[in-house]
Amino acid sequence: MTSQVSVLLPTISVDEWLDEAVWSILNSADVEIELLVIFDGCQPDYSRDWISDPRIRSIVHEQRVGLPAGLMSGLAQAKHELIGRLDADDIAEKHRLFKQAKFLQENPNCVAVGSRVRIMDERGVLGNEIRYPVGPDIRKELIFQNVVPHPGSMFRKTASAQIGGYDVTLKNMEDYDFWLRMATEGEIANLDEILTFYRVHSGQMSRGAKPYGPYINQVLASKSKLARVLNYSRMKFLFEQFIWLTVQYLRYFRIIKPGYKRKFR
Repeated sequence: MTSQVSVLLPTISVDEWLDEAVWSILNSADVEIELLVIFDGCQPDYSRDWISDPRIRSIVHEQRVGLPAGLMSGLAQAKHELIGRLDADDIAEKHRLFKQAKFLQENPNCVAVGSRVRIMDERGVLGNEIRYPVGPDIRKELIFQNVVPHPGSMFRKTASAQIGGYDVTLKNMEDYDFWLRMATEGEIANLDEILTFYRVHSGQMSRGAKPYGPYINQVLASKSKLARVLNYSRMKFLFEQFIWLTVQYLRYFRIIKPGYKRKFR
């Protein structure tokens, strides 16, 4: 039976990068999809050649609601159990959705799956790989740092409902908090294949999230809960979180490079 997947694709603008992202999903092989394009504070452009495709459903927020709330609106309307993700400036490999859906169907204890990811620049020229740990259960690595590529992931809708979905109060690190809470529901995997192409551009060159604030506290609380579920060593956990917090400060003050640069191989 053909796998059925609902793909959430939020955007704050309509441009050529969005066109490429949409077509990469519509051209997915061996899978039945619905693509929910979430227009967050922008309007659909009905001259786009993909906008009338029957597999596409548009969700329009007249005012910006932010990524977590936008994704929650998509989850509420998604028809299928398997939920794929892609950002509006990234590209999915043709067989990505099929391979991730097949993995989840064959591994009922797994609630989410990512993959390896390759960088591309503003022109679409491919660069190096972002190295994520791979395997059928990477939750222990997740306790230390975010090792699941959010725009390159697929997860189970029922599991996300069990944890209440994305925390819409978080302005940063909402994806990391989501994975940490999802990991208390079951295994999380990364496939050992490059299945998503992640675009690096000038809009990502800022300092990013501050190394303090409510989202840091929330992530630490979610890490602690997962550590207890996995019977993680308390001393190891405390040491790793000290290192993690130190890295957040070093990154923010530009002493070390952002994560997507530091993972180049």
